Amino acid sequence: MMGLPADLVFHTKGQLAITICADAFADGVRLDFACGDEVYGSCTGLREFLEDRGQGYVLRVPSNFHLTLARGITLTCAQAVRPLLAGTRRWEVRSAGKGSKGERWYGWAWLATASPRHHLLVRRHVTTGELAFHYCYVPEGQVLTLAAGPRRPGCAGRWKRI
Repeated sequence: MMGLPADLVFHTKGQLAITICADAFADGVRLDFACGDEVYGSCTGLREFLEDRGQGYVLRVPSNFHLTLARGITLTCAQAVRPLLAGTRRWEVRSAGKGSKGERWYGWAWLATASPRHHLLVRRHVTTGELAFHYCYVPEGQVLTLAAGPRRPGCAGRWKRI
């Protein structure tokens, strides 16, 4: 045996994030919005937990993540972004900050879904064209802008990673 307690229960990263957030919320901590990578974005339970508490989030999702767009059309992220790839007019180019090789430039675009509270934020590398998909939940009363992501009026728009 490895010396682990007999009653120790395995938890996924998503389940651990729910526990951490639940404890933080119970202590009165409020986030402008939560951020996480694909491990967290793929966790339906975590997304539901945050939405049930009115907590905005920006969570990375894989290209095969399904979205319901206007008129009830369901597509993967990769399928939904195809019309944007045909041109550059809809991409807003911004730096994601300095990296080891200088500024990291990306094109950014929002895609609306059938839900007024959910959006897909797409990041496209300006040189390689590599795409990254971020599923966003914006609670009632929060303002959504590409420049700052989901924000409450008057807040600094802090990003918190989970």
